[in-house]
Amino acid sequence: MHISQHEIVEHLVKKYMPTNGTCYDIGSFDINGSHKDTITNHGLCYLGVDLESGKNVDLVIDKEWNPIADNSIGLLVSGSCLEHVEALWKFVETMYKKMAKDSIGIVTLPFMKKQHKYPIDCYRILPDGLKYLFGKHVQFDIIECDFTVECIDTYIVVKK
Repeated sequence: MHISQHEIVEHLVKKYMPTNGTCYDIGSFDINGSHKDTITNHGLCYLGVDLESGKNVDLVIDKEWNPIADNSIGLLVSGSCLEHVEALWKFVETMYKKMAKDSIGIVTLPFMKKQHKYPIDCYRILPDGLKYLFGKHVQFDIIECDFTVECIDTYIVVKK
C-alpha cells in the first residue's frame, strides 16, 4: 500500500462508515502496510481476511470467501487487492453475495503505479470500468467513484 491509497481509504471510511460494527478488510495480508489503524481508529472492529495466513490476517478464506456467510458483511474495505485477482468479475460477484443489505464497501486499486506482482498483477481499471463492474455487472449502488489525487489510484464506494 502506498500513501495516496492510505489517505483515500481514511477519508472514505470517515465519510461513509458508521463508528461501530466490524469492518472486513479483504486482501489484508500486510506486505507493506494495512488499513487496520484507519479502521480501528474510526471505532470499528477489524477483521483481516485473505487467501493465506500471515501478518494482519485474522481469517483465511477460499476463492468463494468461505467460511464467510452470505449476506453477512456490513462493512468492507479492500485496498490493493483487486489488481491481483485473475477473475475480478467473480471477486465482485462474491463480494455482492457476501455483503448484507444496506452494507458499505470501499475498494481501491492502483492506476498509475508500476506492476507489482504478489504473486500476479492483472489489472488497472478506470472509474468507468469500476462503475460497470460494480454497478452494472452486479447491482451495487454506486455512492462515489473516481481517481485519487494525481490519478495514482482509482476507488469506488458502493452500497448493497
